[in-house]
Amino acid sequence: MIQRVVTFRLNKIDFPFKYICMKKILSKYVFFSNTGNTDWLVFFRITVSAFCLLQFIAIIPDINNFIGGNAYVVPDIVDVHVGGIFPTINTLNNLSLKYLDVSFAVNYFCIMYIVALLCLVAGFFTRPMAIVAAFFHLTFISSIDFFAYGVDFFCTIALFYCVVFPVGRYLSIDSFIRTRRGKYKKPDPIAVVLCLRVLQIHLCIAYFFSGLLKLIGFNWWNGESIWKSIHLSFCPNIINIDFLSHTPIFLIIGWGTIITEMLYPLFINIKKTRPIWLILVVGLHLSIALFIGLFLFSTFMIILSVSAFYIPYMKIKIPYSESKVNELVYANII
Repeated sequence: MIQRVVTFRLNKIDFPFKYICMKKILSKYVFFSNTGNTDWLVFFRITVSAFCLLQFIAIIPDINNFIGGNAYVVPDIVDVHVGGIFPTINTLNNLSLKYLDVSFAVNYFCIMYIVALLCLVAGFFTRPMAIVAAFFHLTFISSIDFFAYGVDFFCTIALFYCVVFPVGRYLSIDSFIRTRRGKYKKPDPIAVVLCLRVLQIHLCIAYFFSGLLKLIGFNWWNGESIWKSIHLSFCPNIINIDFLSHTPIFLIIGWGTIITEMLYPLFINIKKTRPIWLILVVGLHLSIALFIGLFLFSTFMIILSVSAFYIPYMKIKIPYSESKVNELVYANII
């Protein structure tokens, strides 16, 4: 019995040492290596929540045409199409607000969603507000399922990451309040890097399979898909390039898009080629916005790429080293 107690106490004492050693070992690997820059968390939280807020504000004038009682698609049909997998505003209204008017439920939804996004931008009750915003955004996307497209699903994923990632630990009202109370605690650097790697891997997978699907379709080999895309009925046609129809420019653009997306996981993770590939991806999305008119989609994809592969690798200018600051403090200079 004495031997078991001694063994237990030794293991309990030895655990912090093992934990510290494990952190040092993990930090040596590239996957867990710390970039030393946590500004990407702040940029990610503010840009994602601000984008969702501006996108929703742009839709508010026509909100009743999408999810109101006089919507283009009857809410009951949307519920059948969704299949009950995700909640819709009509479903929530039937469950909890069935004795109230549908317009009241829509207005209540709009107010709650906007308040949650504003709190998320400011970093006030960050995680609870991120949960509320993610839930209402998913509900909204399910309610307009016939009109939703890629950017809406990427917004849902990004808001989920705001729930999981420690985005409220830096430059937020929450961190300010915790600092004033003396309860502020920085997140584990390895956990921050792991969150960054999750976002990076997600983007690498998305771009690779997007390029792979284009490679499978022969329409991208000869530039036909590019020609059809820029001649869709809703395209803004800001720049007319029809005079290039007899040149191989559309074939080059098609193969350039495939190569840029399929090789994204490789060259975006190499230090020397990262800036080049980031410029190519940003240029790709700017072209999509300019020629096809998918401004929201292009903006949000640029936000994700900049959050994952530009902000974390920005050089941090530190005027004094930690030891130098300590010397100045002890010398009562600062």
